[in-house]
Amino acid sequence: MRMTRWTRKVGAILGLLFLLGLIVAPSAHAFDLRQGNQLVIGANEVVEDDLYAAGQSITIDGIVRGDAILAGQQITINGTVEGNLVAAGQTVIIHGTVRDSARIAAQAVLVDSPARIGRDLVTFAYSLETRPGSAIGRDTGIGAYQALLAGSIDRNVRGGMQALGVQGTIGGNVDVRVGGSSANGAPQSAMTLPPGIVIPAVPPGLTIADSAKINGSLTYTGPQSYPVPAQVTPNVTYQATPVSEQPAAGPSSILAENARRLVALAIVGLLLLWLVPGWTRRLADTAEARLWPSLGWGAVAAVAVVAAAIGILIATGFLAAALGASTLFGLMVLVIGWGLVSEVTLVLGVIVFTAYIAQAIASFWGGRFLLQRLQPQWLEHRVVPFLVGLVIFVALTAIPIVGGLIGFVVALLGLGAVWIWAGETLHPAPVAAITVSPSAPADDAIAA
Repeated sequence: MRMTRWTRKVGAILGLLFLLGLIVAPSAHAFDLRQGNQLVIGANEVVEDDLYAAGQSITIDGIVRGDAILAGQQITINGTVEGNLVAAGQTVIIHGTVRDSARIAAQAVLVDSPARIGRDLVTFAYSLETRPGSAIGRDTGIGAYQALLAGSIDRNVRGGMQALGVQGTIGGNVDVRVGGSSANGAPQSAMTLPPGIVIPAVPPGLTIADSAKINGSLTYTGPQSYPVPAQVTPNVTYQATPVSEQPAAGPSSILAENARRLVALAIVGLLLLWLVPGWTRRLADTAEARLWPSLGWGAVAAVAVVAAAIGILIATGFLAAALGASTLFGLMVLVIGWGLVSEVTLVLGVIVFTAYIAQAIASFWGGRFLLQRLQPQWLEHRVVPFLVGLVIFVALTAIPIVGGLIGFVVALLGLGAVWIWAGETLHPAPVAAITVSPSAPADDAIAA
């Protein structure tokens, strides 16, 4: 069912969004950290600092003086958050007040009456509903399957959704991309989530009620045009959804793409032969002499890279959380920065190596292997074997399916050759000692 798929997608991003919220939220001198199954900020309770909370159910009936960064199954704001709200959960319900902006990821988001968000609302959800009597002080950004806007929004609405219903007042412009009417459209009956929130049934496409009011212009993109009452807004612009299917690439475009690959790999290979010729030949020799070990160690290296990337994220998160809990915010920011830099460096390094360096070395090895059997005298010029092998490599990898398999094997060979080279460089094999038997001179003398 569509609901199940959206639940899984939203659940997969909740942890990431929560971590991003921790990173990008404005820093403060202190914060209040809480966790548990049922967390309640009582009606008479005032949290003087930023609130970081995680639990199955989080309810704020009191006042949070700073920001509220929350992660849980059900999050309910009945009181006041004087700063920003960053929330990730299955359901997020706002009955009270958020003085600044709200950034929310959830399966269902409800801005109920008489809720007020002082600045912007940015949400990613299956369903967003703003009810009559609710108010959003500035802009609203929506990434959702469906949205029903029945409250007031002082400024602009932007986003994309399969189904959008407008029943309230929007003070600025509306610029959205909507889906169309189909059998797989929005649910035709209300759905109740476990925590008790009801998801409204919004017809697929764009639905503008007679009671709605858009003070600015309405611009929407979709597979068809929809009726808009004249009193809602006189400025309506409809743009047909671009056709997603693109014509198949012709021979000229395929030739141009492979020509670009040829030039890029030629530049990389020539730089390698100029700057590190010994290292380049060493990797080519390793791949040729130890073909199967290189493939095996390449698979090990690929797994090691994935494990290292995950390990960097986990270590950075735990260390940053420990430093944050100790109020060492300067070190926390430094750790997060170095962790992100290390992660990006690792990922980009592997991509550049497998997509360019490994392919350039494979071209050099293949050209050398071919010329040894056809034109050995050409091997005196190290550039010639590389250029010959490069042309053949690009031609082979341009073949559908076969080219992808060749690229995969070359990537494993390159990673394995580097793995073997690094191991031998860090742990060189001991030089065997030459021993002479004491009896040798005597024997020689006797023989003489």
